[in-house]
Amino acid sequence: MWLDVENNAAFNKGGPVDGKAQNFITPTAFYMVWRKDWKPTYAAAILNAGMQIATSEFHSYNHNLISEMRVLF
Repeated sequence: MWLDVENNAAFNKGGPVDGKAQNFITPTAFYMVWRKDWKPTYAAAILNAGMQIATSEFHSYNHNLISEMRVLF
């Protein structure tokens, strides 16, 4: 298991929110699942979950929960 902090931003051009930008910090936790006798030829799964937290004055949402599952092979 490991922890991560991501930063992402979106800049709007055109439309009703023209010129506005929003920024989010996303703390996440990852957990990797693999067989005990894991070899490079076996698949592994990575599960993660995090929450996007708005850090800019303008934002269209806040505290958005994100989850993901990746399969590595």
